[in-house]
Amino acid sequence: MVLGADSSRDRFNTAATLLDYGFAHFKLMHVAPEGDLPDVPVFLGEPDSVSLQPVSADVLIRTTDEPELTAQVLIPDGLPAPVEEGARVGTLLVQVGQRTAAAVPVCTASGADALDWLRVLERFVKNLTTGTT
Repeated sequence: MVLGADSSRDRFNTAATLLDYGFAHFKLMHVAPEGDLPDVPVFLGEPDSVSLQPVSADVLIRTTDEPELTAQVLIPDGLPAPVEEGARVGTLLVQVGQRTAAAVPVCTASGADALDWLRVLERFVKNLTTGTT
């Protein structure tokens, strides 16, 4: 389209028109969850929860679609031990209306080892005597 213009001035004007359209009708949005992500409990692990790395996404959307932009962090209620540091455990899902604009992995910032049978027994006895978990 621009390359087939008759002169350099026509190519410049056409390119400027395209750029003006793009900047007027599209917007780059930085999307991140509000606040820190919660720690995720680890079943039969030491420690008993793992923290998550901060996560964000940059998406290009039409300016008219900005009110329809949503972000949702999908993480499990708990993880089985062992959990490695950097393991993918969830997703930051960014949607514009019903369309998925980005799906960014949510990874652990720390790990957790599996408890051996002696530690499991120790926790069980502690729970029986104190009534805490």
